[in-house]
Amino acid sequence: MTGNDILQRALGLLGYAENNGNTQLTQRILQKALPLTNLVYGDIARMCGMKKERLNSLLDEFEISDKAADVFACGLAGYIAASEGDDNAHAFWAAEYATRRTTLSKITTVKDELPIPEY
Repeated sequence: MTGNDILQRALGLLGYAENNGNTQLTQRILQKALPLTNLVYGDIARMCGMKKERLNSLLDEFEISDKAADVFACGLAGYIAASEGDDNAHAFWAAEYATRRTTLSKITTVKDELPIPEY
């Protein structure tokens, strides 16, 4: 899978797909696509234990499960919507990402204790 594959999924989720005829929107999004993709990629990579922490290009290949790719697309959709001032879409996809990303965590138990500082 590539960053561009995830970008196309995110654009589809938002209804901003390239075939909608709005080339100005598409060009604006493509100019900021790599930094926005890396924002989510870093989070997904950390949660999934991936070695590479950022993409140098949207064409970089990486291994990711279908479930993680879906979560990735939701997160990227949220960031794209925010960058475009689409508040309703941003709120929806940010909430969806926050909910779905918890399913990727490898942590199965959480200790309920306060740390005691050493003096």
